Amino acid sequence: MTLQPIAVAPVMGLLAATVPAGFPLTAGTPTIITWTPPADGKMHRIFAILNLTANAMTGGQVNVTFTDLAGNAQSRELVAAGSDSTGFATVFAPGYFLVEGGQPVSVVQASGVSAGTATAWAELWGS
Repeated sequence: MTLQPIAVAPVMGLLAATVPAGFPLTAGTPTIITWTPPADGKMHRIFAILNLTANAMTGGQVNVTFTDLAGNAQSRELVAAGSDSTGFATVFAPGYFLVEGGQPVSVVQASGVSAGTATAWAELWGS
């Protein structure tokens, strides 16, 4: 294996974020935020941050979706469905990933909320 030197370390920057009021989870499966890295033949890194506040929530799983460096579609859980079934809670769920350029990276609601309420705040950081 040949290691390639990096002349300058990549700098992580904010790529996408919800509005400060947050994103109310719904009965559907919407995209919360998304960003597409350039198709430049380089590796890109993503740091997905999710803060979820829920009250007696049923459903509401939130995932990050992306294409890995081998070209495989990935969907990784950030918050499980029903993360709070008894009251009010805040969940902080980060995820670090290397992603393929030219393919979208999204934080998505993977299952609808069937009871209770929840609001998500999400950011994608990366380079």
